[in-house]
Amino acid sequence: MKTKFIFIVSALFFTLLCNAQTVYLYTPNGSQVYAFQRSEMSASDISYYTNSYANTYPQATVLSNASELYNCHSYAWNIVEGGPTCWLNQDPDLHKYWDDDSYQQTVENLGEKIFYYNGDHSAIKSQTHTGMYESKWGSMPLMRHAPDYGPTIYDMQYRRYYKKSPPISGPSTICTTPATYTLSAGSASSWGVTPTSAFSLTSTYTASAVVKPLQLSGQAGTLTALVNGVAVTKAFTACSVTISGPDTVCAANAGYSLPAGAVAILRRQPAAPSGRRFFYPSPSGGCAPIVLRRAARPVIRLLFRYFDRRVFANNDFVFRAVAQPPNILTVGNQNGDSY
Repeated sequence: MKTKFIFIVSALFFTLLCNAQTVYLYTPNGSQVYAFQRSEMSASDISYYTNSYANTYPQATVLSNASELYNCHSYAWNIVEGGPTCWLNQDPDLHKYWDDDSYQQTVENLGEKIFYYNGDHSAIKSQTHTGMYESKWGSMPLMRHAPDYGPTIYDMQYRRYYKKSPPISGPSTICTTPATYTLSAGSASSWGVTPTSAFSLTSTYTASAVVKPLQLSGQAGTLTALVNGVAVTKAFTACSVTISGPDTVCAANAGYSLPAGAVAILRRQPAAPSGRRFFYPSPSGGCAPIVLRRAARPVIRLLFRYFDRRVFANNDFVFRAVAQPPNILTVGNQNGDSY
């Protein structure tokens, strides 16, 4: 029975290959992969082969009917990633999925995709049944099966495991220091970051880019690199910095602080005397609200007499006045750019 199936499937393959239409797929890192589309078998053939394989392999579960439209490699490396329905052979280009570092070889428990290197077959791990794989058996059905259960031609004891490489590596959170992001492979023809109101690119190269936050209020951002015409992205978030302290300064001593790990320097003239620990109101007497204003040169001037040198230690950052709720101020650099 198995010999009959293999012979008929081979005949169907070569017949339909004559009508194949070339398509090109792309690995996550932008390498071009040759594939093709072809016509479907008849409804009666679909029913026959689906039922035959269900009966021949009772310990496997049919997930989808037999089909000439796609095969194991296309299902595992392309279709489950959102690609088009097509047929993808091992030769000439399947190796690009790992040779261009889109996927990294790993151990079984970390693997997402499985390559049966001695049997020209690919599978993925089942997301619903622990310890089971899912793969398309040539033109036959899409099956859920044990790792070593299936047609003997796949030589299923010889397996390699792969997981997707992060296309862009770098921190998931950016604070006061600009962050560097690096492509795992390939060269970028261009870089972009959004939203531009919250982030900017300070420098870009073919393999890396440096992102600077323009605000520190917990904004989400996305870095995009164009690699061989394919956009690869990295999501990140700016940290959030809130100044703690009273809304108004009425007494002689009013202390303010930043969260742990956040530091800034208040640049003003004249310089505050050393040893002072608290802000003081600028007006001579009375209760004065906290006021910040921009100096003639591109730094921020604070309208209080002294500031806490212990809290606001040496750094490149200054405070900037913003129309936000009390005690929430953004941080800026010496050029007046908001961070």
